[in-house]
Amino acid sequence: MSGAKGNTFRERREAIRQTWGNQSNWEQRKASQDERLKHLRWLLVFVLGKAETGTNDDELNIAEARQHNDMLIGNITDNYINLILKVYMGLLWASKFDVKYTLKADDDVYVRIPRMLEYLVNAKFPRPFYGGLIYPRSKVHRKIGEKWTVSYKYYGETYFPDFNRGPFYILSSDLFNKLFNYVYVRKPFHLEDVYVALAMHDSNIKTTNIDE
Repeated sequence: MSGAKGNTFRERREAIRQTWGNQSNWEQRKASQDERLKHLRWLLVFVLGKAETGTNDDELNIAEARQHNDMLIGNITDNYINLILKVYMGLLWASKFDVKYTLKADDDVYVRIPRMLEYLVNAKFPRPFYGGLIYPRSKVHRKIGEKWTVSYKYYGETYFPDFNRGPFYILSSDLFNKLFNYVYVRKPFHLEDVYVALAMHDSNIKTTNIDE
């Protein structure tokens, strides 16, 4: 997940392209010598929406996308409320290809991709799989005006079930349809990590903790 407005997000994307997102970095070259990892393939895609009017950010982002061919830009306003739409957009795009897993990560997270692949290899490529850094059962914020407040019309319980925190989590592709169809069960809301967790919880999918 990345942002549309301002140079900060463009700088983050470029930093990722030069570090952990670069398939020729040191860790990747080392992994290419590992018999368990060298045949595994991955693709990095930045997901963002449209900037607010009055800036030239959209034009700059489109030029960046044409240059690097690694950006998915949705026709939605890029803000916190629409983060759940960006997550769905990215997963829907990924579902068109023969992917086994998706890692959703924020653009201020450093991902050690070979370690992630090694984790999946050691776990024998579990499916179904929903894993990340678990935030244990937490009380729902109800105070009006706070960033993490959720209305009763979206969720009526006092506590959320365990969920994988938003900065990163992994979903196996066999869970995509459960998540896509969950919008007919519960109206989506802005806490995307919680919403994904509710979809998994209500589908009887266990949350796996990845603390490395």
